[in-house]
Amino acid sequence: GMLSVPRNAPSSQIFHGIRWSNNSTAVSQLKSLSDCCIDISIGKMMNDVDEPYDVIRLAKRLICSQDSNQDDDNRQSKDDVLESLSSSIGSAIRDAETANAY
Repeated sequence: GMLSVPRNAPSSQIFHGIRWSNNSTAVSQLKSLSDCCIDISIGKMMNDVDEPYDVIRLAKRLICSQDSNQDDDNRQSKDDVLESLSSSIGSAIRDAETANAY
């Protein structure tokens, strides 16, 4: 997620004990901010983009959030973008796994 804190926030305290890359990261961060008396404002909760396939999930969400009244050519273009993105990420993962195997 994205976090913006006041410049004078006690960073050693607000980031201590956070469960990073975990289903409870947001909850743990909110508790830490609250414990330090930092005002909290919550927007829409979304998934982190930590792994290559998270990029594909994000792209799908962004494309699906577009107006559903698009014409067929525009819809096909979006499908092509997702297919290309999936293929590129898959290739990058395979290349990285091959490089790490040696």
